[in-house]
Amino acid sequence: MAKGRCAQMERPAWCRCARRLRRAWTEPQRRRIAIGTVLVSLPIAASGVVFGVSLARSGEADRALASNLIGAVAGRIAEYLSMITGLQRLVAVVHLLAYLSGGRYRTSPA
Repeated sequence: MAKGRCAQMERPAWCRCARRLRRAWTEPQRRRIAIGTVLVSLPIAASGVVFGVSLARSGEADRALASNLIGAVAGRIAEYLSMITGLQRLVAVVHLLAYLSGGRYRTSPA
């Protein structure tokens, strides 16, 4: 049988679908996926570098790690509170937490 249109028509539907998908998966698509992956992972890599440098500069590594852990837990709690209460009420919770901290972390004007 001659190759051509008739040979393509005899193929099962899944085979034609796979061929179309293979054609759709071209090099520009792969490039976009690679660029997207890099752009999504850059902030995570940058935060790791910043944390490593600040940990190396600190004189007390145990306090720096404890502060990082407390900050991560507080951030997760704030995230869950925003899901439960909504973002408008989360601002009130942040103000309450700032008030309860007693302003101990204020910086003096330069």
